[in-house]
Amino acid sequence: MNIILANKSVSKKWLASQLNVSPAQIRVLMQVYRAFPEKQSRMPEMNWYHHRVAANSLDPDYYIREAAAKGLSTREMQDLISDNEKKSTVQRKTVRATKKKKLRKLESAIAEGIQGQLRVLSGKGLI
Repeated sequence: MNIILANKSVSKKWLASQLNVSPAQIRVLMQVYRAFPEKQSRMPEMNWYHHRVAANSLDPDYYIREAAAKGLSTREMQDLISDNEKKSTVQRKTVRATKKKKLRKLESAIAEGIQGQLRVLSGKGLI
């Protein structure tokens, strides 16, 4: 599989025609393979669809292991991923908003400081 993925001249469309599947199926196969390239990273007790669902997450290894440990169905796994990644997105947005607020305060303080310095220099006749 690594040879096929590395070979840029092999198109998904050509490969799909050779395997008698759709190019979309090839994309999914490649996505799952990239998420779990090593045999040790795969969970044999979990089915293909579990691996496919995990491959669509931000942390496939974590979610496939979590599903195996808790015996999650694919639906439960999707819900877990969705909940965790929503929380993660909200946390990132909150952090980003806080940083923007601090940056605006800093920019304002710098601007006020520069204006104050300009007034001082102007008062001394230096500008």
